[in-house]
Amino acid sequence: MKRGMFLVASCGLATAALAQPAATDLGALTIGTPTTASPTLAAANEVLWYTFTIGAGTSAEVYLDIDTEGTALAPGNDCEIGLFSSDGTLIASDDDDGSGLMSALSFGGGCVSRPGAAGGTAFNGRDGSLAAGTYFVSFTGYNSTFAAGWSVVSASVNLGAGQLSVRYGTVVNTPTPGEFVEPCGADAGDVPSNATAADGQTGSLNTIRGTIGVAADSDMYIINVCDAASFSASTVGGTTLDTQMFLFNLDGTGVVFNDDVVGGTVLQSALTSQFVTQNGQYLLAVSAWDRDPVDAAGGALWIDTPFRSERAPDGPSASSPMTGWTGTGGTGSYAITLTGACFAGPSGPICNDIDFNNDGSFFDPDDVDAFFSVFSEGPCIPATATCDGVDFNNDGSLFDPCDIDAFFLVFSEGPCTLCGE
Repeated sequence: MKRGMFLVASCGLATAALAQPAATDLGALTIGTPTTASPTLAAANEVLWYTFTIGAGTSAEVYLDIDTEGTALAPGNDCEIGLFSSDGTLIASDDDDGSGLMSALSFGGGCVSRPGAAGGTAFNGRDGSLAAGTYFVSFTGYNSTFAAGWSVVSASVNLGAGQLSVRYGTVVNTPTPGEFVEPCGADAGDVPSNATAADGQTGSLNTIRGTIGVAADSDMYIINVCDAASFSASTVGGTTLDTQMFLFNLDGTGVVFNDDVVGGTVLQSALTSQFVTQNGQYLLAVSAWDRDPVDAAGGALWIDTPFRSERAPDGPSASSPMTGWTGTGGTGSYAITLTGACFAGPSGPICNDIDFNNDGSFFDPDDVDAFFSVFSEGPCIPATATCDGVDFNNDGSLFDPCDIDAFFLVFSEGPCTLCGE
């Protein structure tokens, strides 16, 4: 359970006063130099306090992590911690985010997560951000409650030697194999024209990590769906944000959207292969609820509800490409777990498939007729079908001869090419 801004480690039953508690001063923390303390719980219901100061607030690159690994209490080795601001505001508290029954809190550094203790939650900035200033942390045993005003009430009989570790540092943006990390200090793009390519490696793309830094922020990535049948993308377990996730074609037209994972109870998002019918490059976007994609006229591509559904575009501008966003949401770090996806790789032409009229029949004359009809600004053939856009090679140029060349090359089972290639 997370609630505050003074760090409280507790293993007994006690109530902190509304005035600043008597605390051991750990001093001004230095970036890159870990600080430790050894709280000893000698009586039931005891709460021990520590205070420290940070000269710079946390950010995507700067983190503050706290844990109780190494604590040895009896009869139960189970403790809790809480963090408070200098005015008594409860920022966060935790019971069991560490290994076993140990506690852990994590602020900032969201662009690169730090490994948690064995079996514990990774340190990924999940508890928010901290401004420069002075903080109080409490250490106590389970079961304890935390509230504003430096209030920590412990009903614990766990006694013994505790361990409190505080790490104030900066992250190094070095992705692990299969991982793409939003560059530290550089926000990912949010529309098709500036989307960030998830590249830098080859093969399977298993994770994308990033940060929504401000309320009016969304992140969009170019990914390669290399196994459409097994495609999935999920923020479940990768953030505490109430997320929304969208998949678009490269031209910005919508493919699928999910707000809250279908069949779940959490507020994170998950996409499946239900609406992803073919391999190729797509735009994967994540936002915090309720920041939604809109077209050039401000029309929504999707309606908001039902929240627990996976849907093709169904808004008033369902058939239009997205060009921007509306609304605001929360901030914080996220991790998107993927299957059936590969790194975007080098940029290049990505043609549509040859079933231009999407009737399920490939390499048939109707696709040729449909292409030239749409290219001449006529209807799709047959009229009941839904044709692809005329920018067949997705180079951003409409009604140009290069699309005709690319169409017939692909129709002849050749490669997708740009003009002159």
